[in-house]
Amino acid sequence: MRRETLPSALSAANIPLTELRVYQTTAHPDIGKRLEAYITEQGVPEFLVFFSPSGVKFSQPALQKLAANDLSKIKIAAIGPTTAEAMTSAGLAVACTAENPNPQSLLTAIQANMAAQPTEGPT
Repeated sequence: MRRETLPSALSAANIPLTELRVYQTTAHPDIGKRLEAYITEQGVPEFLVFFSPSGVKFSQPALQKLAANDLSKIKIAAIGPTTAEAMTSAGLAVACTAENPNPQSLLTAIQANMAAQPTEGPT
């Protein structure tokens, strides 16, 4: 999803900009079916990771429909701050955010979140 950061900075520096749209991000037509199949076969996941604001935008309605009662049980991670902001704007709780947009930072953030959660003792 396009942001105004670069156009605004260029404009402030009096640098002309001509924008040309070369692609459009769209939802996968089977996103709802795929999410439903996963939850039916695997159950509600412990973690869900978003890698882009558009991923949040396109999957959030399907997630709400499929896991409405269980969505609060899923910890949701973001690959970076822009994605975390999109999650918050969509009403999703951000469990953790990777410091850098790479697999190792994402793993570190998830592991830190899991380590911070209290473990259930015997009852």
